[in-house]
Amino acid sequence: MNVVLGVWLITAPVALSYSASPGAVAWNTFLSGIVITATGLCAVNRPRDWNVWTNLFLGSWLIASASLFGAVPAAVWNHALVGMLLGGSAFLTARGGAPG
Repeated sequence: MNVVLGVWLITAPVALSYSASPGAVAWNTFLSGIVITATGLCAVNRPRDWNVWTNLFLGSWLIASASLFGAVPAAVWNHALVGMLLGGSAFLTARGGAPG
């Protein structure tokens, strides 16, 4: 699931039409997507604790960063939803629940 969320974040600025918005929100979305995709691919064969904690941090970062960068409403909602899915998945994985 994390790889899918990461790929979505890479394409989201164009898909949701905020790639040309002023500020760093589009770059933040794109770079966060790359990191999330990379950690998701690393966790496919060998899940590690650092993957879980990295995703928990990135989920929290996504939720907070859209407001910090003054993002457009589409970006705020996108970051909030993806951040909650990513952070929730990491939390459940850390507790021994659903896999990330």
